[in-house]
Amino acid sequence: RAAGALGVRMQTYLLSTRMRAEGAAPALMTDTEFARMYWTAAQMVAHHGTNGCNLLPGDLLGSGTVSGPEDTAAACLAELGLGGPITLPNGETRRWLQDGDEVIFRARAEAPGAVSIGFGECRGAIAPAIAWPA
Repeated sequence: RAAGALGVRMQTYLLSTRMRAEGAAPALMTDTEFARMYWTAAQMVAHHGTNGCNLLPGDLLGSGTVSGPEDTAAACLAELGLGGPITLPNGETRRWLQDGDEVIFRARAEAPGAVSIGFGECRGAIAPAIAWPA
């Protein structure tokens, strides 16, 4: 792991409908490092290939939740809410995402003495469920 762990810092933010309407900044929910993963990326690729599955360009490998040991590094709402509902800066609480909530992911590869590389931002908003039957 010392030579193969990827130094990618990942952050997740939550912006509720009310926060957006109030002009509030998104709330930082998670700040974690991919280097803390149990398996390195090379080990995940080797595991994939040794089981007889062809690995092709463009294939995605699922790493699982990238959580760390600190409370601030819990990487899913189920982990963040183990002690009860999460309180957002404006007083709203969450156990799960709600309609209108926007989740924002940011990641940056960082290493001492190297130029950091940002992966940009990925945003998604929860849309209301479609009434069934339509």
